[in-house]
Amino acid sequence: MEIVYTLKFCHRKNIRVSVLSSGLFVDAPVGTKYSAIDILIKNKANWILKKQKELKEKLEDYDSVGDINDKQLVLNTKRILKEKLTFYSQLCCVSYNRVSVKKLSSRWGSCSSLGNLNFNQRLCLLPADLFDYVVVHELCHLKELNHGRVFWRLVESVLPDWKKRRERLKRYSLI
Repeated sequence: MEIVYTLKFCHRKNIRVSVLSSGLFVDAPVGTKYSAIDILIKNKANWILKKQKELKEKLEDYDSVGDINDKQLVLNTKRILKEKLTFYSQLCCVSYNRVSVKKLSSRWGSCSSLGNLNFNQRLCLLPADLFDYVVVHELCHLKELNHGRVFWRLVESVLPDWKKRRERLKRYSLI
């Protein structure tokens, strides 16, 4: 069986394999031999196939929710976001500038150095506690624009169980 993937060389310490709805992606440290990557992919073949199957099932679950159009998703997410941002920005002691909800293909949210927040329109389809995690995660980036220890301490000060939420979030498709 042939496993097709997109390879990107970057300044990482380890090889990362990501199964997304748009395909299989491999990020490898600059200088990694192609043969080493192929061996890793072969060794992880069962895991990759399992994740692809789970992703396909999740996408089918989303489809079974009904034909929710993009505009409806954006409106629902904006409505919920308004409450959550007001509540959690006070808890985090931060203020933000612009908030956008749009079709993001590779993340649930993002934060710019200008204090602008972007959120995936499908956020409203997540369980409430995972929605909260994404909001808190992005608000904490307003104080720390990285994923260092200080950042995670900020997240933990608001959501002590952030690690469990983060793990659960990985089970949901970003499409």
